[in-house]
Amino acid sequence: MKFETNIKRELLKTLKGILISWISVFYTGHGLNAQNTVNYTGDSLTVNDCIRYAMQNQPLVKQLKLDEEITQQNIRIALADWLPQINSTVGAQHYLKQPVSIFPDFTNPSGPKIAVTTGVLNNSNINFT
Repeated sequence: MKFETNIKRELLKTLKGILISWISVFYTGHGLNAQNTVNYTGDSLTVNDCIRYAMQNQPLVKQLKLDEEITQQNIRIALADWLPQINSTVGAQHYLKQPVSIFPDFTNPSGPKIAVTTGVLNNSNINFT
């Protein structure tokens, strides 16, 4: 019996503390707002005003809008693969001195070797794909 009365007292203390906390939150927290408030003139808001406010300030809606923009960009990137691609390369090469190769003299194998110029002085190419 004494044990039950102690439990009832503790329960009443807890409920009293919760009640006092809620009352203090409602009375003192009236002026405190963690989010931006909209200053509407008039005493009441229309349903459209409430929906507009929710759509502008709900974090989930903002995240969904960002996800939609990212998806649209990914679609554009994927569609770009279907567009025609044009690539080109241009190259030019100029030798200051024309290349020389050393060959043996086939008419006189024991004689001196012969220097023969090989290749071209200028080389250029253009590629389109």
